[in-house]
Amino acid sequence: METMNEIIIVAGENKIDVCRVRHRLWERGYNSLPCKSVEQIIEELEVLPDCDAHVLLVIIDPRILIDVDTDMIARLSDCYLDVPILNIGGEMDECDEPADQLDTICEHRARFMRRQNPALADALERAGVTIALS
Repeated sequence: METMNEIIIVAGENKIDVCRVRHRLWERGYNSLPCKSVEQIIEELEVLPDCDAHVLLVIIDPRILIDVDTDMIARLSDCYLDVPILNIGGEMDECDEPADQLDTICEHRARFMRRQNPALADALERAGVTIALS
């Protein structure tokens, strides 16, 4: 029996941030996939399992949530609740609305915590990704 490939989705508009996180993950042996929009994240979450790929988690820059309609936010909020979503990190230049939307998306979602996968947590922290403390 073949094992499923594990994939981490890294989503954001800033190519430098996305590439930095993806490079750190690659250095530690993790596969990742870039996304530029909420719609693309949802598509990948729906398609990858059919390709024998398991999405470990999604790392998202909340700024991609700016100007996203409420229906798309609701779709992401309800999409694959067992896949944790983490903040890519960094300061928000705009208002706090994207951070609030990310909190809404993650409200009923599985959480990624250090004890689940210490090696991945270390790679994420080295890339500047925010991980829950509990």
